[in-house]
Amino acid sequence: MFCFCYFGNRLTTTSMDVHYSIYENDWITASKSFKTSMLIIMLRLEKPLYLTIAGVSRVTLNTFVQIVKYGYSFLAVIRKSKF
Repeated sequence: MFCFCYFGNRLTTTSMDVHYSIYENDWITASKSFKTSMLIIMLRLEKPLYLTIAGVSRVTLNTFVQIVKYGYSFLAVIRKSKF
């Protein structure tokens, strides 16, 4: 589970950097179709990319921490009720 959350978090953070990398490219001397494609990509990347769990929750490191916290709480309640 940690691997999915880690790489989901990396995808989100690197998608923000791609926007600036495209702008720093040598697009001034490129063709009109290339400039149009770059503009569309840059506009799309203004919002960060997220992996989601069935469209409900984002897969990030915060999600992993919450899952671990809830799991530990559940385990503590189960252990307390047995004794």
